Amino acid sequence: MDEWIISYYSESVRRDINEWPVGIRAAYAHITERMLAFGPNLGHPYTRSMGQGLFEIRAKGR
Repeated sequence: MDEWIISYYSESVRRDINEWPVGIRAAYAHITERMLAFGPNLGHPYTRSMGQGLFEIRAKGR
């Protein structure tokens, strides 16, 4: 089984995520847990390929 790692561009990105509204952070946590288990190519509505192995996480709050 492959192990997946989520890398951040910088530590400031990680800090910014912690300041998102709670609903968006919850959606983000759910998506990243799925990414770690199944890989980044989850497809709509969770992720979108940006090419070269990069994926956009599509977290929406409720």
